Amino acid sequence: MQPEPNIRPAMASDEFALFTLVNQLHASISVEKAQFEAVFTTVLREPYHCCLVIETDSEVVGYASGYRHVNLASGGQVAFLDEIVINPALRGRGLGRCLMTAFERWASEHGCKLVALATGGARGFYQQLGYHSRAGYYKKLLK
Repeated sequence: MQPEPNIRPAMASDEFALFTLVNQLHASISVEKAQFEAVFTTVLREPYHCCLVIETDSEVVGYASGYRHVNLASGGQVAFLDEIVINPALRGRGLGRCLMTAFERWASEHGCKLVALATGGARGFYQQLGYHSRAGYYKKLLK
């Protein structure tokens, strides 16, 4: 029987593990170590940001990162999930579901009315969790 995963807020000591995971997120985008360090420090101290890690056997094997903001159309706070990644060797074991539940709990505790996200290849995962697509989402990398 597998031990229960531990989910907790990210800490500065998680930097190397998250840097490794973040570069598994997008095949087309590579994050430089110095850039990551600067942004990670900001994420940890930003009160509107949520960065959670999931551990198995005291090892960080995934993370979820997002933020909350006021949204006119919803009439209040909404949470937006920017990133979620699980070590590829451990996918399909419910760890992503656990992280999503924890992120949703954080959003609810902060008065958010909904959680929004964008995805390309994980539609089925989010649909199983009760998410519905309502609009296209576009990105443009700026130089």
